[in-house]
Amino acid sequence: MVCGRRMSSRCGGRDQDVAVDITLDALVKQYISVLKPKLDKEIEWFASAQGIEEAIDRGSRCEYQDGRLHSHQYRVGKEALATFRETMLSRRAEIAACTTFEELRLIVEDEAHRHARIGELAVYDIASRIGAALGLMPDRVYLHAGTRKGASNLGLCGAGGSISIDELPKEMRVLSADDAENFLCIYKDELARLAA
Repeated sequence: MVCGRRMSSRCGGRDQDVAVDITLDALVKQYISVLKPKLDKEIEWFASAQGIEEAIDRGSRCEYQDGRLHSHQYRVGKEALATFRETMLSRRAEIAACTTFEELRLIVEDEAHRHARIGELAVYDIASRIGAALGLMPDRVYLHAGTRKGASNLGLCGAGGSISIDELPKEMRVLSADDAENFLCIYKDELARLAA
């Protein structure tokens, strides 16, 4: 897939339009070299939690190390996340018994049904942050609003709310399931251009 796109570049103090050919392979390489290191650093903070309570606390608060709320959860808000955190802590024994990411995600999803402000993106994010600390990473690409749009732009339907790595285009199979989730969401607009 190749997409012609106009990009603005700074040259001699002026904006100029430059025609750029974009391929899926080029987007994946850009993700790996530019965005993945930043996203890996973010998840390292959650992964460094010591013990189940700290893993649930960090993952459910959705805050960076400096206390800033993650941009994905701005609309949820700190108050709603604090309430959610308390109910997640009450399920620490169940969470500690999880052996797969899917088991963990289902607990987070079940609890989210009791909290109006916790949607499917927050469910995935919280599960992946807690899972990082517990060594439970997704082995499928879970779909939520942005990721679903990116998958759809590639012609992937994701029946059941997730897709396997094998269903992805070959250029994307170098990514982990978590990275593929990020990629589909971040590059959804570029993937629409590729499909056009």
